[in-house]
Amino acid sequence: MLSVLLVGAGFAGLAWLDREYTNRIYPNVALQGVNLSQKTQAEAKAAVEQKFGSFLKQPITITYQGTTWQPTPEELGVRVDVDRAVNEAYNAGRGNGLVENLQQVGTIYQEGLDLPLRVSIDGNVLNSYLTGIVTELEQPPTEATLTIAEAQVQTTDSVKGRMALIDDTASEVVRSLQTLQPQTVALRTRELEPRLSSDSIAEARRTAEAMLASPLELVFNEASYELDQATIADMIVLQRIETDTGSVLNAQLDQTKLEKWATKLADKIGRSSVEPRVHWNGGNLRIFREGRIGYRLDVKATVDMINGAVTTITRKLDLPVEEVQPLATAETLSSLGITELVSVGKSDFSGSAQYRITNIKAGVNLLHGILIPPDGEFSFNENIGAIDEEHGFVEGYAIVGNRTQLEPGGGICQDSTTLFRAAFYAGLPFTDWTPHRFRISWYEKYDPIGMDSTIFTGGGPDLRFVNDTGNWLLIQGYVNDADASVTFAMYGTKVPGRTVERTEPKITNQTPAPTKPVYVDDPEQPLGTFKQTDTARGGMNIEIVRTVKQNGEVVRTNRFITKFEAWPNIFVKNPKTPKPAS
Repeated sequence: MLSVLLVGAGFAGLAWLDREYTNRIYPNVALQGVNLSQKTQAEAKAAVEQKFGSFLKQPITITYQGTTWQPTPEELGVRVDVDRAVNEAYNAGRGNGLVENLQQVGTIYQEGLDLPLRVSIDGNVLNSYLTGIVTELEQPPTEATLTIAEAQVQTTDSVKGRMALIDDTASEVVRSLQTLQPQTVALRTRELEPRLSSDSIAEARRTAEAMLASPLELVFNEASYELDQATIADMIVLQRIETDTGSVLNAQLDQTKLEKWATKLADKIGRSSVEPRVHWNGGNLRIFREGRIGYRLDVKATVDMINGAVTTITRKLDLPVEEVQPLATAETLSSLGITELVSVGKSDFSGSAQYRITNIKAGVNLLHGILIPPDGEFSFNENIGAIDEEHGFVEGYAIVGNRTQLEPGGGICQDSTTLFRAAFYAGLPFTDWTPHRFRISWYEKYDPIGMDSTIFTGGGPDLRFVNDTGNWLLIQGYVNDADASVTFAMYGTKVPGRTVERTEPKITNQTPAPTKPVYVDDPEQPLGTFKQTDTARGGMNIEIVRTVKQNGEVVRTNRFITKFEAWPNIFVKNPKTPKPAS
């Protein structure tokens, strides 16, 4: 009975409250600290908007280095539903079951009720707004540069970049919105360091400036040779080295160019053999050019010396030159052991242009009559010297890189190929041999494919072999215009019991020739014409095995591997001549 009475009393009390506060919020109810007691929903909304009006209109101001942005709540994706919050305040103690309403009213009466004003944020809208305002602020880093022009070092400083930290700024905006008070948020950014900074090129700059401070004077006896600043500048290469923290620029001399320069210097001082030049003369050896006391520049030591000195204040250097005495004389010719034909190499140059024939003959002339002492190493490049007009060479087409182009001495590889064959069949050990990158039909008449040798003086490929016969060897070169052939014969003493065997070429990995031609611009070509310099050919790998035996026992086996690349038809044209329609 008592519980019934209590329920009835509670119901009566709620009915009284509802009548007393019709359309009004119950006492002791607040919204985010704003007292809404006995207010209508409209009055409550007005009170809340008055308290938080500034926030609701302009919740966030964003700043960066004097620039200010004042986005609206809509631009930020911010929504504050005051109507919903006021409706929740009005429904406090209403709209639930009798018991629950009684409990809630009791709690409100004793402790009061302060409801939160909720803020919702659309992260996509916020990120989109921030991305839009930082477009002009962000900038990539600018790397430092170092260039050399007219023997002068020129640099530009690096500039740091800037990246806006959208996520960090958005997080700060969200935290600030939780205060329900207008807040100022600084746009978060991060500096971007360039990979190649001004500090990273400083050492390269000091090195290059030291190299170009003044010419290098190279002295031998009373002669002086100058490595001038323009030549040094042309040799300087800038190498970019990547590290975990960035890039570093390194300046050094191009070793190929330096060696080529030193090679030409060696020609001026005297690099040719000091031994006499000799005719086989049917076995009755005859000197046709006397030997001489010579001076020979050590090219490698010269290169090393210049590398070490070019960045120092020492600009005058003594060249590493040694005096060389001839070992062979008219009196000793008969004791050199040059008594018989040891081996022969032969190749065909049918159809060669006149420039090529001229260069083949010039090379043969320079190599004819050379003597190689026992255990001596022969170098094709050292004996040929500089390939220039002074040595009888003319400009012609030669394979350089991946195409044929005009070079002094085009065709000289016919001589290196032919001499390679003579050394091959003599069983001599090779210390340097490089095949051509592309197939050349001239070399396949007297020997099979894969029996060729390319050279390039001044730091490029060389042909080197050692005279291991135990006696002197004599090189004789012949050009036969009648059958368009070039021959190198080696005379000496055959190694007793030595035989040389060669396998037939093993050809693998054949690839077809490219079908699309390549056109190379050449201002010297007549307008509207196309001159074919290269004929398309396929690629392949070739293996030839040479076996040298002594009294039937194998003493040396060598694999000669050639990898011919596929090559397109190449045409030279004037730059103003349009390419043919494909």
